[in-house]
Amino acid sequence: MSRHFLSKRDMKLLGERLSHEGIILESGKSIEVEELTGYSIYYVDKKPYLIDNGSLFPSLYYVNTHRPNHGNVTVDDGAVPHIINGANVFLKGIVQADDGIKKDQMVFVRDRISRYICVGISLMDTASLLSRGMGEGIRNIHHLGDIYSNVS
Repeated sequence: MSRHFLSKRDMKLLGERLSHEGIILESGKSIEVEELTGYSIYYVDKKPYLIDNGSLFPSLYYVNTHRPNHGNVTVDDGAVPHIINGANVFLKGIVQADDGIKKDQMVFVRDRISRYICVGISLMDTASLLSRGMGEGIRNIHHLGDIYSNVS
């Protein structure tokens, strides 16, 4: 396990890597990375912003702080405990989804009071997510209480 600040060059490369997901890192902020077994956590002002486990995605801290304006999916109260325990998101539990979601897009799952509980990858487009059909609609890649949530 090691923890160090990124160089300006590495920060630029990280910014380029994030730009296609609409994640913007504030300029002038230093970024610290903690390399753990199998994944890395990127911190801005000592707050966990990004997780890299081979794929780079925002932490729930970042999502709840910056409130994304696209890729949002809302689930009913019955789905919340299952998602927090790591379950994928089933179509039956989805009550709202932003227009324009595409298959394989990163999405941000929230409960009915707009608290983000999961970062996931959509397995289908918006219309299919809202179909109320059977099966999984979103693969859970980061949720409240997972190993990535327990970093300091």
